Amino acid sequence: MKKTLVVMAAGLGSRYGGLKQIEPVGANGEILADYAIFDAKRAGFSRAVCVIKPEHEADFRELFERVDFPIDYAYQVNDHDPPPERTKPWGTGHAILCCRGVVNEPFCVINADDFYGLEAYEAISGFLSRGGGDYVLAGYRVETTLSESGTVTRGVCQVDGGNNLTDIHERLKLIRGADGVIRDLDSGVTVPDGSFASMNMWGFHVSLFDGLDGLFGEFLSEKHGDIKAEFLLPTAINDLMTGGRVSVKVLPVDCKWYGLTYKEDRAPLMEAIKGMTEAGRYPAKLWK
Repeated sequence: MKKTLVVMAAGLGSRYGGLKQIEPVGANGEILADYAIFDAKRAGFSRAVCVIKPEHEADFRELFERVDFPIDYAYQVNDHDPPPERTKPWGTGHAILCCRGVVNEPFCVINADDFYGLEAYEAISGFLSRGGGDYVLAGYRVETTLSESGTVTRGVCQVDGGNNLTDIHERLKLIRGADGVIRDLDSGVTVPDGSFASMNMWGFHVSLFDGLDGLFGEFLSEKHGDIKAEFLLPTAINDLMTGGRVSVKVLPVDCKWYGLTYKEDRAPLMEAIKGMTEAGRYPAKLWK
């Protein structure tokens, strides 16, 4: 079965202070997407589609010249007549909609600024290969997804006894406090250790595009004039579940999250990748 890896790489990186999607983190200048594509290839995916802003296309094409894997591009632009002062893209749900017509097979979605681990790609790939109508989410333990440098945004999940996703709520400012408790500074909600958190690593079928299209139309009707509003993928999936249109399985993932939310995250990320390379999990040079 053909399967595609969709890499969302059109974000602004406002907290990071730059285009973190192309920040070198490997010994030979590899970026996080290099490791994602390398792992996806090992896990049985057929190609990658990078969702980018058109003005960054030359940068990505130059970086991926060395990659031994088919890569296509989809372009996220602020269409639909946004307010003149809006600079943010419409959000991750819109990013996936931009892949319609480019992706025509089961696909895995990831963020370009996160490191997920081979086991997660293998789990998603295996689920998609087995077929069926369900979608799937890689569930990371929330305590493994925090940054020591500041707050993070995570989709906090509720599951039933069969690991079916029953609710996912985007928490915008998660951090572990001095009292040891993980809480969302935006809402005051506390999140117990061991809770599943979404890192935006999903497995979907192309049926998703129809569902997102309708919800995005509703979003534009309500939020078009809000320059900060985003059509977020986890929120859209939650709406589709609530409406009984989709079901989602959560696959527990025991990997530790690494990523680039803040500049200070880069050094520990590079050290972790160095350690995994020395342990033989990755070759010293990903692409020959």
